[in-house]
Amino acid sequence: MKTIIQIISLLFLFSSLAQANVAQSPSVYEDNSGNIYIESPKQFVLIAGEINVPLHVYPTLGLLKLRYSNGQWTREVLSESQFRAIESQLQLSASLTERLRWQDIDGDGIRDYVLFTDASSYHDASLISIGT
Repeated sequence: MKTIIQIISLLFLFSSLAQANVAQSPSVYEDNSGNIYIESPKQFVLIAGEINVPLHVYPTLGLLKLRYSNGQWTREVLSESQFRAIESQLQLSASLTERLRWQDIDGDGIRDYVLFTDASSYHDASLISIGT
């Protein structure tokens, strides 16, 4: 009986987390220098064993810094500690969040970031190709 309750509890936990993650999109921040920071939603990982260990971790390329220099965008992958160290200096940018789309722009099957000129536009101002 105890095992059945544990299984039902885990199924309930997984179903609620799956619904929550579907609706999440990346958060986009700016700093005073005009750099763009993208924070992807954390993913749920369960390490199963005698004692189950639930973790929330960033996906690969989950924390990025985009810098525009010499006419081109460059990408820097940040660790969680690097991002947390500068997070208080960043401003959440709703307009950038609305303009950022994930789609495969080069046909390689990997979603890329595309930054549009405005939230309703589908004519891109800048293509920022970053596999996610």
